[in-house]
Amino acid sequence: LRAQGFKNTFHSPCVFDPQYQNTKIIPAPKMIHPLVFAGTVLDEKVIESLKSKFSLDIVQILSKIKKRRIPGKYQDYVSELSEEGIDYRHSEFESICHYNILEQKYLLRMELFEATRPLELHFYGQGNYIPGLNSNIFRHQNLNQLSKLPRLYRSAKIQLSVELLPSSTHQRLFETSACGGAFLAEDKIDIKKDFESAIIWSDLADLKLKAAALLA
Repeated sequence: LRAQGFKNTFHSPCVFDPQYQNTKIIPAPKMIHPLVFAGTVLDEKVIESLKSKFSLDIVQILSKIKKRRIPGKYQDYVSELSEEGIDYRHSEFESICHYNILEQKYLLRMELFEATRPLELHFYGQGNYIPGLNSNIFRHQNLNQLSKLPRLYRSAKIQLSVELLPSSTHQRLFETSACGGAFLAEDKIDIKKDFESAIIWSDLADLKLKAAALLA
């Protein structure tokens, strides 16, 4: 595809590689957890350090937009910024959007963690977030996508998902399914089209209820 000019084409080994699709993945005892999240989780200090680089006017606008968030829901920051008079012509538009992406990713994942914390959550990935002691949230090392991540998808009872996509299905869900795992994902339009029997959550309270029911 790239040879034909499709530069933004990527390979997802867990989904398309016959080595994983046609080979039975044996569960890994050390990875048999009730709930798992795989992905990058940043620390709040990283988000705040980026925010501190903006002018007071921009910081006030960002704080105003943040107050309009619905916990556990994707927020269209570009539209929100446009309503506040900031669009692609603004000199800091790119930096602001980059900050918004990281902030929303951090908030969504913290809300996911908090909602499922009573059920014992294990997460694997990059980032500098460290859960507190006795938080019932356990951090593990980042896994190689080819050799170890498929075993995590296969071993965990439930793979959780929350992403910065307004409607699209994240590749993690395809990977989990291809590896013989089970997922519990946020309600996105395309998920229902891609998976006939997908179990999805509509809000954080629903997430907590369905996760508990699946683990009962």
